[in-house]
Amino acid sequence: MAVVKDREETLRSFYEDVRSKALEPLWVISANVNTVEPTREVQPWIWRWRDVRPRMIQAGELMGVGHEGADRRVLTMKNPSNTRELGTSRTLVSAVQMVYPGEEAPTHRHTMAALRFIIEGEGAKTIVNGEPLTMEPGDFLLTPSWTWHGHIHQGAGPMLWLDVLDVPFVRGLDLGFYEEYSDPPRVQPADRPIDDNLRRYGAGSLLPPPKAARSTPRCICCGRASPATRIATRARPFITWQRVAAAASWRGNASTGSLETRSLCRTGVGTSTPR
Repeated sequence: MAVVKDREETLRSFYEDVRSKALEPLWVISANVNTVEPTREVQPWIWRWRDVRPRMIQAGELMGVGHEGADRRVLTMKNPSNTRELGTSRTLVSAVQMVYPGEEAPTHRHTMAALRFIIEGEGAKTIVNGEPLTMEPGDFLLTPSWTWHGHIHQGAGPMLWLDVLDVPFVRGLDLGFYEEYSDPPRVQPADRPIDDNLRRYGAGSLLPPPKAARSTPRCICCGRASPATRIATRARPFITWQRVAAAASWRGNASTGSLETRSLCRTGVGTSTPR
């Protein structure tokens, strides 16, 4: 019995000693490290638009943007179950942002990357590294890490969108950097054409048929020959025909004959009318 007690005292003294040197025996905490399944401390949460939108409108009445108030008028989606970070999940934070006509959200940049889903409004643009990008409902925009970006609104009515950034992830790596474009803050002037990247790369899903098949395009479903004048695109929800046509025209390839692809007979895509 005395041997056991001496061993416990020795272990306790050992633990106190190693912890005083910022060390921790893994065998003591392994149950918390190696779990049989995920702990799921951060739970899913629902933010309903009927709750979010009126509060964004109220925020617009109380807080200006730029010189008149906040750098960004944003309501962050703080997950109540995430007690460790100001995040929507462990690695991401989402938020709703709003600008009114005539407002300008000054340009800045940070190491956190951002993506934006446009929800409501028209006439706004985000200027990324000098390129104005159109913001329309249903659009999906990317702001890569450390790129300059600011927002302007030249339309009518409020403009609302969803922001998603990897803030918790970048902060977890201790790699958070931030810089204002100018002092005093202002929006970076545009020095590239509107939607330049879209015009260059937006029709990336239009592929010419293999050389051997150019004279007789065939359906990928049944293999039957289809008229060479038919044109189709891969199904990509963010690419509309109007945008593809604009990109093709910009490239100087507006003729449908130079954009032949295989058609889909079972989906109705392979028709003489592009969809």
